[in-house]
Amino acid sequence: MPAAAFPRTRKRAVLAALAASALIVPYGALVTDFLTPYQEVPAPYYPPLVSEQAPAPIQARKELILLKETNKGQAELFTRAWINDALDLWSSKSGLHRQAALSKMDQKAQASYKKAFPSSYEPSDTSTSATPRLVFNNNLVNCESEFPCDDGALATYRFCYDSVAIAPESKVEYFQPCQFTIVVKHTKSGYRVTAFEISSNKDQLVKFLANSQSRRARHLNEKAVALYINAMQKAHQEKLKEAITLFDEALSLEPNFPSALQARAFRRSRLNDIKGAIADNTRAIELDPKFAHAYYFRALDKDFSGDYKGSICDLSKLAELDSNYPSLYLDRGLSYRALRDYKNALADFDRSIERDNQGSKCYAHFYKAWIYHHMPGKDDSKALTAIDSAIALNPNQADFFNFRGWVKYMSLNDLYGSIEDQNQAIKLDPNFGKAYIERGFVYRRTRDFEQSISDLTTGLQLSPDDEPGFLMRGKVFELKGDLDSAIADFTRASKLAVKFPEKDRALPYKLRGQAYLKALRFKEGFEDVTHANKLDPGCAESFPIKMMTEYLIESYVRTKKAFHTHNKIF
Repeated sequence: MPAAAFPRTRKRAVLAALAASALIVPYGALVTDFLTPYQEVPAPYYPPLVSEQAPAPIQARKELILLKETNKGQAELFTRAWINDALDLWSSKSGLHRQAALSKMDQKAQASYKKAFPSSYEPSDTSTSATPRLVFNNNLVNCESEFPCDDGALATYRFCYDSVAIAPESKVEYFQPCQFTIVVKHTKSGYRVTAFEISSNKDQLVKFLANSQSRRARHLNEKAVALYINAMQKAHQEKLKEAITLFDEALSLEPNFPSALQARAFRRSRLNDIKGAIADNTRAIELDPKFAHAYYFRALDKDFSGDYKGSICDLSKLAELDSNYPSLYLDRGLSYRALRDYKNALADFDRSIERDNQGSKCYAHFYKAWIYHHMPGKDDSKALTAIDSAIALNPNQADFFNFRGWVKYMSLNDLYGSIEDQNQAIKLDPNFGKAYIERGFVYRRTRDFEQSISDLTTGLQLSPDDEPGFLMRGKVFELKGDLDSAIADFTRASKLAVKFPEKDRALPYKLRGQAYLKALRFKEGFEDVTHANKLDPGCAESFPIKMMTEYLIESYVRTKKAFHTHNKIF
């Protein structure tokens, strides 16, 4: 069946779990006109962009609320005010705020603070270029107190905050988790910070800080950044519509905010607003022509919308900006494949194998195998070599075994080798409907009709919209002489094929028409055959005398055998 018969699919995967979404990549199945009759196009795989992959999240804890009227509450109000100054690493008044924070700290606490944020800050330098761009959001999760204190203080409080940090001008949606512990002493003269600790991967935090410094840019509207952070947290909670509303508010205050535009574009894409997503990424690129991720995600949305040439153009520009961008060549190869430019597709898959991580490499081998099997003048020896390489890199991927089983079935007539691979695919993914269906095809070839029907039935329960599965089960029912069940399956297939091109809608009517004629239901049979020929001229005999004669002879033989069996029993 031509590829146009198969609807494209869209899948999403969250690739980093921290207080907001990280790099989440949209993708969809591609199409080609060289599909074998019952082989669906495999959906592409997109691994995480490992260049800035988020660290493992710190387990979130329930926020603690203190009454402001209590002693603890008053101490926590002081601490929060101090945090706002000490962790202001991006605003236009950052230098003054840090100076105020340092004046409220003991020397030991100051040393810990400067060690956590190693860049040397000049308290008097309030210029934007002097400040790294980090924003922290903090939640109080624990509070301990001590009364009285040996050093004469009225009380000592130990506050613990769960926090996340983000660089507002970063070109990726990337959060750094932290936990701050702050010790505050209450004396007759007021409050003072005596200890400051960070529980986190300090190397990650330092790297994150340095990365944010390297991306300094003009000063942003502070309220817009706050809205942006809130929007990102809503997005992490999968509240996409609320997130988009907050992005809208942020962009109304700061229209030239590339990161917010790209973040909103991705959420629009998640909600299938592909046109809006492309527009947002386009605006982000206009503001920052070197915004690599905007090119990448716009390319994926163009690919999904069928603009394969536009997708290739964006990915080629991305290759100029960063030739080692993760999955770049794998994705561009898939767009070339959609245009049936197999030469360039194979070249890009080879580049992916040279450059990408193991997750991408195995899929590059997989898609090479797919092309070798489906292109004109197919070469199944190369297809098997490529799919073997994919399985060697990732032996836990059901798709790979399923595809190899299909090649063995279609091209090598290795039926039992095919069944072995399908068994492994089902073992890896017991809900893999396509594997059951294709194993049902193989059992039909071995003439094990009962097992074929069992597999096809299981597969269709898992994949109820698989039109080829209904066609094949209908054929098996027909071979068993169960014409009513065959007609029911062909009818179901005709309804599923309603969105296919006219030529591809003909087969269910042709098969159902032939089943009607075998059942001597001539009126319905000739109507279906006529309709099939209207959709695809010449696809079916107008009056299939030979087929009907052969079937009548088969029916006579089956009836005679049943009669003799009955007589022997009684």
